[in-house]
Amino acid sequence: MTFSKYFKAISLFIAVLACFSAAKSGSGKITFTLGDPQIMKYGKSDWKSIRQSGKKVNQFDKIRTVLEEQVIISLPDGSSLTIDENSLVEIPELLSEDGVNNFSAEIKKGRVKFSVQKQANAKSSIKFSTGTATAAIRGTEGVFAELPNGMAYASLHEGALELTIGNKSYTIGGGQTLLPGADGTYQVVELAASGEMDFLKEVEGYFSDSTVSLDSIIKLAKEKDSKYTEMLNTLKDSLQCNTSNLPDTIRENSVTLKAICKPGINVTIAGQTIASTGEEISVSTGWASDTEGDKKFPLTCSVNNFTADCGLLKTYFKAVAEDTVKKDTVHVHNKLELTSGPVINVCEKGLATVEGTFDPSDPSASLRVSVGKKSSETNLLLLFSNGKFNYSIPVNDKIGNWNEKQIKVEYESNTFGKETATAELSINKSCPDVNITAPSITFIAADEIKCSAELKVGEANGDIVILTPYLDGAPMMDKTFQNDGKATVNLATGIHDYNFQVTDQAGHKSSISRKLGCYPVSDKFSISLRNGPYERLRVPRPPPGASTILYRNLHFTINGMTENDPVYIKEIAISQQDKKKVIIKGSSLQSNSVDHQVELSWGTKVTVNIDVIMKNGAIIKASKTFDATSSNTSKSSEVK
Repeated sequence: MTFSKYFKAISLFIAVLACFSAAKSGSGKITFTLGDPQIMKYGKSDWKSIRQSGKKVNQFDKIRTVLEEQVIISLPDGSSLTIDENSLVEIPELLSEDGVNNFSAEIKKGRVKFSVQKQANAKSSIKFSTGTATAAIRGTEGVFAELPNGMAYASLHEGALELTIGNKSYTIGGGQTLLPGADGTYQVVELAASGEMDFLKEVEGYFSDSTVSLDSIIKLAKEKDSKYTEMLNTLKDSLQCNTSNLPDTIRENSVTLKAICKPGINVTIAGQTIASTGEEISVSTGWASDTEGDKKFPLTCSVNNFTADCGLLKTYFKAVAEDTVKKDTVHVHNKLELTSGPVINVCEKGLATVEGTFDPSDPSASLRVSVGKKSSETNLLLLFSNGKFNYSIPVNDKIGNWNEKQIKVEYESNTFGKETATAELSINKSCPDVNITAPSITFIAADEIKCSAELKVGEANGDIVILTPYLDGAPMMDKTFQNDGKATVNLATGIHDYNFQVTDQAGHKSSISRKLGCYPVSDKFSISLRNGPYERLRVPRPPPGASTILYRNLHFTINGMTENDPVYIKEIAISQQDKKKVIIKGSSLQSNSVDHQVELSWGTKVTVNIDVIMKNGAIIKASKTFDATSSNTSKSSEVK
């Protein structure tokens, strides 16, 4: 080999090496998994659980999911990719260096949802492909999929996407969806649900029938979209989060995203899915320090199997050039100072908002805000690098910090030491945003003899709760609570409908209803027998061979009950010799007067015993003798 050929070979090798080093392989981070999805690492031939293989995704890796599984991947520039259930995705390209970010994903089966940061560097690119189409993404949020019939599907919430299929290209923007027909044609359609994964699942079944025309598919998709819009309007208030705005420009390559959403919904932000409890959601995320440009972080909310966008946080990342740092200057330290005043009112949105200034010159310093045990989880210097801060922290009874008296800001630096500033809190507990938990009322027990009911009032810590009993719809005397406690309510004589209602300062109400009885021991009762305790029956002797059985009516009345209401009676027992005891109770007690048929034989005397058990514990007795003999014995001698 001549020197010239040798030099050319070396030069070519160096050039190739330089190209390779300028496009260094990067890695993504798996920030969320649902179920047990699997990954096949480059150079391997076996699938392993992501939980066992670590959280990194590299170039040439493959990921697969089955039913009810999902994977979210964060890319070096802050973009994120959600691989849905029943999907297989390969990553042919994942490169990141010197501000150049190249990423491509091949969807071999299934669907992906993406939130892609705008690529400030013209050399950067993000692409998705199926077996038949390639999509070039330019700072957007949407869905891309390979349908069961092998056709590509693209749908955008915002941004722009260019889809190339063979020698044809289609461009769609935010709010648009590209629908394929069985004959290979595509059409751009305006849909409110564009960019939503759940909507794709609803309509992808239309494409499995090759006999259905594209016009019919578009009509069906628009009908589904109309229902989606109706559902979105119904859940609009539930699917809206309050976010803490980010500065217009930041110089740190990380940020903490904060939002307060309604409880009971799942919130996905920056590749992380969190179940909202109504408290502040805080998610820290970052990106490569050389990926300068717009950074957008959409919030996606899911409730009752319905998913929609529910917020957006955005800023601009400006990398700090080393030559802009000034040296040999004398620094004047600015101490921590609050500018929001000595008293901070808390009502609207349930937030305590504090403002102030601090010294941002020490990058290793920390700045945190706290109310009681609730504090900012991240270092606020990452959010407010210009030395001015404006931060809100939630205050409500559910979190448990609404009885606090002050908000505290702490600045700590190895260079300047520790500084603290505080302000008083004026918390309005009548505000629904602060007082968000309704008081509770629990029925413990009732005593029918003592005529009282015992109840427990809860969720009243630091609140003023009023307990109002209602007797048959009419209010009784109120009782007031400032802490959880028990209450005894006197019951009215008889059986009545009661409703026990508790109301707090914010107007939240809870109630329970019971039907309760009151039967005081002091009540006195008696039994009156019609025709007295002895009754002679003047019945002639039956003819020979005729039946000697006689029937007579035993009639008695129970006295002393309010309005003669039989509800005071627990049970009545009627017995006579050689006969089965008869028990009357429950629904059989329709009156305070009782008629009972007595069986006796001619020529005999029968005594019937009556035992009445009252609900207040009293037992009253009486007996009556029916005399069917022919004897002339005097009445008085027959009574025992």
